[in-house]
Amino acid sequence: SERSHLGLTPSLITDIFISSKIKVITSYLETQRDSISFNREPLCYGAFQEARGINAYSGHMNNHHFIIFGNNLMQKLVNNKHFQVEFDYVLTHEFSHYLQNQLRLDFDHPLPLFASKLKELHADCMTGYLMTMTKMIEGQNKSQLSDLFQLIGDRHAIGDHGEKHVRESAFQFGINKALSYSFIQKLVF
Repeated sequence: SERSHLGLTPSLITDIFISSKIKVITSYLETQRDSISFNREPLCYGAFQEARGINAYSGHMNNHHFIIFGNNLMQKLVNNKHFQVEFDYVLTHEFSHYLQNQLRLDFDHPLPLFASKLKELHADCMTGYLMTMTKMIEGQNKSQLSDLFQLIGDRHAIGDHGEKHVRESAFQFGINKALSYSFIQKLVF
């Protein structure tokens, strides 16, 4: 397979774990009759060794969309007491980039760094929404992500992803949207 050729193949247990998490999200989209779920490109995933720092990445290569997790990031998450919710966040955030690409969402801005930040914060918002709607996160365990936001947030306002508090706010906005949608659904049905 292409993943093996590129050295991106995760272990069988990791492969099953990631597949099951992606299935939770795609099943939710299908039950909502979301058009993205009926016309999507294949999604590949794997792991890579970051040159420095920690990272995960979502993008295109050889006509395939992929999500790859940095080994440094995975080591950091696995050794953390909040591994489950943190991993769900990272996977859902990268899957949100996949959805952005499928929907051909454009985040053009004259300042490229700001355009990148808008795309990242939109993915954080989508992550809050999807994790709430798929019950990957409950109200009481969202505080467990504080350490992760500290780790992945930019150290200053000039970064391309958003500072810790900005990313947390975008994530919370997505949670709030999901909660208000759920509340309205209960009133209507």
